Amino acid sequence: MASVITLDGRRSPVKGWKKAKPRKVSQRRRVADKCGAERCFLRPSNLGYPICSTRSGCKPDCRGLLAAYSRAKANKAYRISAKARRIAKHQGCSWAKGK
Repeated sequence: MASVITLDGRRSPVKGWKKAKPRKVSQRRRVADKCGAERCFLRPSNLGYPICSTRSGCKPDCRGLLAAYSRAKANKAYRISAKARRIAKHQGCSWAKGK
C-alpha cells in the first residue's frame, strides 16, 4: 500500500485515521456509550462522522476532525463541516488554524 504524500511532499495529516477510527457499528456504539455520542460524533443521531478514535479515549482526534470535515464538504453537509472546523480550531489542530 502506498503512503499518502501531499503535493508539497509532506505526510498527510489524516494518515493513520483509517486504523484508529471506529469502523463497525459495535465499535461506534462502544465509543458512544463510553464517551457520549454528542462528544465523539458530529452526527450523533446515527453515529455518523466519528471524530474520536477507538484507542485515544474521549478526546476528539485532529485526524478524525479533518476526515469528517473533508467528507462533509464532499457530501455538501455544510453544518457538519462548519462544526468540524470549529471543534478543530478549539482543539488547536494545525489544519484549521489558517481557515
